[in-house]
Amino acid sequence: MSNLASSRVTPLPRQAPQRDTGSSSAQHTVPLPELLTDSFVRRHTRFGSVDALLEAGELHSGWRGNRGIVFGRDWDLFIRSVSRHADWTALLREAGAEWQMRRIGLVIDA
Repeated sequence: MSNLASSRVTPLPRQAPQRDTGSSSAQHTVPLPELLTDSFVRRHTRFGSVDALLEAGELHSGWRGNRGIVFGRDWDLFIRSVSRHADWTALLREAGAEWQMRRIGLVIDA
C-alpha cells in the first residue's frame, strides 16, 4: 500500500457539522490506508485490498496525495456495484466507525 501512504481522508460526520466549541468532537484527518484497511475492504467489497479496489475503479493513476481526484457519481456507482454500500460516503462512514472502534481498543475481526 505504499502508493497510498500520503493519502488522507476525513471521516464524515453522521449529523450536520456542529460548530467546534473546543470540545473533543472536532474532526480529525485520517490517513486513507489507516481508514480503509485491507481487512475492511475484504469484508465490505469483492476486492482483497485497497489497491485492488482503487485499481478496479481506475483511480490508481494520480492517486498519490489524494490531490485532483473527484469522487463523483461514477465512483459512487462503482462502489454500489462492488459493495453493499449505497455510495462512497456510506463506505467511508462505516470505515470511520471501525477506525474509531480500533482507536478505543475494540477488535474488528479480520
